Amino acid sequence: MTEEDLICGIKNGDEDSYKHMFDCYYNQLCIYVKKLAGDIPIAEDLVQDVFLNIWIKRDKLKITRSLRNYLYRSVHNQFLLHVRNKKIRFIDLDYLRVSALIDENLSVEDNELIGVKLDKISDAIESLPPRCKTAFKLSRYDGFKYKDIAESMNISKKTVEHLISKALSILRKVQLFGFLWILF
Repeated sequence: MTEEDLICGIKNGDEDSYKHMFDCYYNQLCIYVKKLAGDIPIAEDLVQDVFLNIWIKRDKLKITRSLRNYLYRSVHNQFLLHVRNKKIRFIDLDYLRVSALIDENLSVEDNELIGVKLDKISDAIESLPPRCKTAFKLSRYDGFKYKDIAESMNISKKTVEHLISKALSILRKVQLFGFLWILF
C-alpha cells in the first residue's frame, strides 16, 4: 500500500488504512519522541495524541508530501506543545535538542565530544560556590527573576546580580566555546 493510498483511505474513514499507518509508524515515532522527552510514557502519550488527532480530523487532513515527514513533524510539534505547557526552560530544550542529535547524524567522535562538553558544563555548575550555584540555578533553571531570587535567598537584588555575574564569569573560564551558549 503506497502512502497516497494510505492518506486517501484515512481521509475516507478506512480503518484498515489507519491501522496500517499506525502499525508502520508508531514504534519509530515513539523512539524519536523518547529521545526528545527522555521518557517512554510521555513519548507514547504524545504519539498517540497525534494519531488520535489524525483520525478525528481525517476529513480535513492535508498531506502534500511524505506521510512519514508529516508524522515526524506532527509528533515534534506535539512535543513542543507539551514543553510549552510544562514550561520547560530553554536550557532543557537545548540539551534535549543536542541529545536527540546524538546517535543519528554525528560521528562517534562528535557524540563523545558533545557528551564530554555537556558533562563539563554540569560539573562546572555543580562546582560553583554554594550561593552562586543556588542563585544561578534559580535564575537559569527555574526562571526566577532577580527580585524573586533575592527574596527566596533573603539577600538584596544587587547581591543576586553579583552572584550571577560571578557564576557566569567562573563558567566562562571553563572554556567550552560553542556549548556555553546553552547557559545564556
